[in-house]
Amino acid sequence: MGPEHARIDEVTTITFGIPDETGIDVIDPIERRRCRLRTPNPLQPTPVRDPPFEAPVDAAINVSTTAVVLDQLVDAYVRNAAGEVIAPAQPGSVRAIEGEHHTLEISGPIKLYFGFSAPGRLVTGLDRIRLEFDRCADVVIGARSYHTRPAATITTTADPESIVRSLSYLGSALKTTACERSFPTLRGHPPMIELGDTSSIPDHVTVPETGVHIDVEPTLEAAYVVAPLAYYLGADVAPASNARLRTDHGFSHRLSGPRGFAGEVERVLKQVFFLDCLTRSAGPHQLALHEYDVVSSHVDLDFAALYGRSLADQLEAYLSVPYESIEGALPRWNRTAYIEAAAEQVEAIPFVAADLAVVRTVDQSSVEPTEDLTADAEPPDSSGDVSASIELPRSSSVGCTWFGDGIPIEATKGIVRAYQNRFERSPTEGPIEIAVVCNDRSMLSESSDASDVYDSHDELPFDVTTYENCTVAELRAVLESDVHFLHYMGHIDENGFRCRDGTLEATRLDTVGVNAFLLNACRSYHQGLALIEAGSVGGIVTLADVVNSSAIRMGYTVIRLLELGFPLQEAVRIARDESLVGAEYVVVGDGAMDITQERSGAPTLCSIESDDDGYAVSIRSYLSRDGGMGTVVSPSLEGVETNFLAPGELPTYTVSSAALAKTLNWRRTALEIDGQLVWPDDAADLFD
Repeated sequence: MGPEHARIDEVTTITFGIPDETGIDVIDPIERRRCRLRTPNPLQPTPVRDPPFEAPVDAAINVSTTAVVLDQLVDAYVRNAAGEVIAPAQPGSVRAIEGEHHTLEISGPIKLYFGFSAPGRLVTGLDRIRLEFDRCADVVIGARSYHTRPAATITTTADPESIVRSLSYLGSALKTTACERSFPTLRGHPPMIELGDTSSIPDHVTVPETGVHIDVEPTLEAAYVVAPLAYYLGADVAPASNARLRTDHGFSHRLSGPRGFAGEVERVLKQVFFLDCLTRSAGPHQLALHEYDVVSSHVDLDFAALYGRSLADQLEAYLSVPYESIEGALPRWNRTAYIEAAAEQVEAIPFVAADLAVVRTVDQSSVEPTEDLTADAEPPDSSGDVSASIELPRSSSVGCTWFGDGIPIEATKGIVRAYQNRFERSPTEGPIEIAVVCNDRSMLSESSDASDVYDSHDELPFDVTTYENCTVAELRAVLESDVHFLHYMGHIDENGFRCRDGTLEATRLDTVGVNAFLLNACRSYHQGLALIEAGSVGGIVTLADVVNSSAIRMGYTVIRLLELGFPLQEAVRIARDESLVGAEYVVVGDGAMDITQERSGAPTLCSIESDDDGYAVSIRSYLSRDGGMGTVVSPSLEGVETNFLAPGELPTYTVSSAALAKTLNWRRTALEIDGQLVWPDDAADLFD
């Protein structure tokens, strides 16, 4: 079953705005994303009730025009009526399109589809994509939001057996059970889970009929570890004495062995997901994929024959392949979640499963807390935090999140309330509001730099407001207003935010309108937690005193990375290496939160070193909030027409100065030149 059989049972919103007679704004008011399309002739768009796309869309319109232009550089492909890619967009290329019905598919901040039957051309410049026709043609424009929200809430008791059984319903959110569910947009968000006195499942939430079953021991540890796998497979989960994966076709696979239970679950999740990505590439919607070329020649699998087979049949075939034969080709896994083995942490499971995170459980009673990192700060707050730092085991994932008491070292402090806040946000179609607050005159240079960075973003309507030396009432008004991002510089002590006429204690705020924040002040951790509890989604805080000069450097590095589309957690992780006080900064809440849209769904860090043949270019891809495991990224290098799974490090390519200049025009990326972090506008003239 392909994506054409997808189920849409979630709330998503796309609107089309008309800024002028030759423009169309495609707006996602929930995720605060926007794409502007331009045409050479006046438009009279009409809504389309039954758009001609195989993939699901949230809204569609029809326009008559001679061209459609997108002034953004994104990954784009033209598919024929059979769904085959016939014209990938490459910088500086012109691709003729003739004959039957075609679809231009664009993977940008909002998923866009352009359906047309007239002959035309796809013209890809260095800063835009243009679909043009010889004469006026009808074009159906469809759009799909990357936003998904849980369609229901299921209730479980604290009994481990009840929690195990509740995992069967995570897969109810899958929009397809075909291998295309390896695309993040076709998975859907699992239902929320809450603790109660009795178990309760809404009538419309059902277990998918995949023929896949998972048996696990009725313990919290086993339930939490297996949850992402159960979700991805749409499996029916039941308590049992022996952990195993089985199908209705008689196949059985033990979830034990030398790797242990958690290690084997991790192996199965990664292997099945990865091979799904390769199988989807062999189907009718083929897309050149580097990992397919690497693996297909040395594993005994016929991916084309596997496409269209049942999930149960695919599972048996996938797990016949030795893991060692594919391990080196896997994308780097994005997230490892460490979860305290406590019943109340079950509410974190849907968010962890949605990320397809590798899960490890931690028994708090066995953890030796290290020093109290916030000894001079407030007492424990409503999040249950006790300030003791927690040193988590090392992970090969891009990042780690900790759900439990204490402060994780170099990991995100996950808070369920933050994820819930994200789904409770009201849609907003206006400009993105950014507040820059400087309550410390010695940090005015950071305030000025921050305002310049936010004002320089030309693809989104940012409304930047700067405040200096706020009173308590003024700062309270900022925190309670509908602000997408707050950049605060100043002093925080045990009494709260220091203002010119007193102190504002964030725990006394009933509601907070700020979506995300950077509190660049000494020991801002507890105030950040209070903002999350009152309504924020994610933020960056400090654990100790930070010297102003170092804090300014750290703050500037973070905001430059955020402006390039990096999520909070990745921005902090990269910036830590650039500052002496980097280890004192930690992310709280939803670490995937971002402040601006990334064009392709995968922020990148491009390392450049000169050599005798030109420049050696190595690109590291990350995932944006819009992306997820299964996202595909193109390096946008001249002569390289294949794609790669994100996140991960792409092969090193040697290119000329002219080819590198084209790439940097095409892809706005953070740069590492001879080991030094450089911003794209500072490198504009280096490779001309």
